[in-house]
Amino acid sequence: MPTMTPSPTATRATPTASASPSPTPPPVATPNLAATVAAQQTPRVYKTLSSPDGMWEAEVLVYDCVAFGSEGPEYAYEVLLLRATDGAIVQVDEQTIACGGLGAAGFDLLLWSPDSRYLYYTPTREGVPDGCGFWAGAVARFDVQTRRREVMWSAIFSPDRQRLAVIEPSALALWDVDGGEIARWSFPQEGVLAGVAWSPDGERVALLFVQTLCPPAGPSRLFLFDASSQEAQRVLATDEQTFLDVIWQASEHIQLVDDQGTTWTYSLTTGAMEPDE
Repeated sequence: MPTMTPSPTATRATPTASASPSPTPPPVATPNLAATVAAQQTPRVYKTLSSPDGMWEAEVLVYDCVAFGSEGPEYAYEVLLLRATDGAIVQVDEQTIACGGLGAAGFDLLLWSPDSRYLYYTPTREGVPDGCGFWAGAVARFDVQTRRREVMWSAIFSPDRQRLAVIEPSALALWDVDGGEIARWSFPQEGVLAGVAWSPDGERVALLFVQTLCPPAGPSRLFLFDASSQEAQRVLATDEQTFLDVIWQASEHIQLVDDQGTTWTYSLTTGAMEPDE
């Protein structure tokens, strides 16, 4: 019979900056509700993901919505497990979800670190949080050695998925997926964060700031943070245009989307900016 290991201790990273009201964290499991939902059905496997060394298989089990009473609310339950080759089972995380409710919820498996120590997943597979402000989606990391997990409320993987840009209320932190923090930059006092994008080579991060997001208005500022030098440079300042998103697909060209939905291409080489046709 497999051995069930108790759920790990959770530590939560600081949530991303956002305008009031603050985003609602992903739901956690309510024991009585979870047990009731789980007792009424057989779960379906949403996704599995094997570790590079073949020692673990991560598995997301979903118990679909169940009504409580003839006209009562409906709840779903999800659980994230690790199954070891020796038959041991580790419960990584769980959620009780109000069906049809607001907010972001649901597990999805993202990747294993190359050394098989860390499992990365999101606890916000579907939906968006309450409130107003920049949000890239939550990323959680489970350490199979210490049985601890960390939740980063807003984070983005580099194109090669070897680094992670973690957005904190007043700073950008860069993580290596095999380890921890490798660089940090405190945000300037030049508005609120509106967009983040990795360079194609994963060496720089573009951060777009705007005066206000709720509603969108005011001048915009574009900064580039270099992971190697750990220095940031302001490369663009606009007083007449409000940009709300940044896209970085070509090495020396960055695309910016304004508040009218028009996409502009900015050249890092010449400093010229033109609307896309």
